[in-house]
Amino acid sequence: MQKIKTILLSSTLLLIISLNANAQKLIEGIVIDSITHAPIGYVNIGILGNTNGTVSNDDGQYSLQLKASDKTIQFSSIGFYNKTFTIENWEKSDTVYLTPRAYDLNNIEVSSKEFNEEKTLGTIVKGKNTNLAWGKSDYLGVEIGIPIKIKKETLLKSAHFSVHSSANKSLLLRLNIYEFKNKKVGENLLTENIFVQSKDLVDYGKIDLSHLNLIVDDDVLVALETIEKKDVQEEFYLSFRVKMRKKTNILYRDASQAKFKKGLKGGAIPFMQIGCYLEVKQ
Repeated sequence: MQKIKTILLSSTLLLIISLNANAQKLIEGIVIDSITHAPIGYVNIGILGNTNGTVSNDDGQYSLQLKASDKTIQFSSIGFYNKTFTIENWEKSDTVYLTPRAYDLNNIEVSSKEFNEEKTLGTIVKGKNTNLAWGKSDYLGVEIGIPIKIKKETLLKSAHFSVHSSANKSLLLRLNIYEFKNKKVGENLLTENIFVQSKDLVDYGKIDLSHLNLIVDDDVLVALETIEKKDVQEEFYLSFRVKMRKKTNILYRDASQAKFKKGLKGGAIPFMQIGCYLEVKQ
């Protein structure tokens, strides 16, 4: 009988150790502007080097289920400096303050040079028979991006994606345009949030950029990010028109702060290219 008790006790201890190793901690709070003390909506919150992340809501409130393996969490938002914490030093306060970022206006003002030539840069897919579904995920902050080659100084006017249909008409997305020098994803070039509803993207819906006076002189990654859905239980995805080529032009990340990868999660997209183009002036 004593032997049986010892075995049972050992099994119980192993179970407790296993549960602790996989224990999860829910963190909740709000993200605040350190100067105005106003809530910051749609902040990217994620674990660095991991695929665990989310986006704060319109009121700056967030909640994220941490895993035992999570080590470093980062908060980032357009117009603010990033803030990073180690999980083990996480403060008990549920409020995170982000400091506003001052942009160099020389980088975003239209120069004295005149841009007279209107062009379309990127890929247009006209056919509607081949489609690719993207977006189903347990996380907000997932992104799909398409690189576009820029060979000289260019003024961006609008962005367009080959969205064929949307399963969730009210899905709110954010447009992001990243540096893509030497095929490496760099900083977000936008100085303000550009929001669009999924239904407005169907049939190459226009995302206006003209008010930004954004000038680039190197390749960019044009990306869509999921930031809000009204019903958290409702599945969402966009169906993109695609064409077959030797290699894919798709990059994605499956959580806020995760690294971009080629193709789509699960693979099996080695030859598909999504339609995406920019209307520009050069």
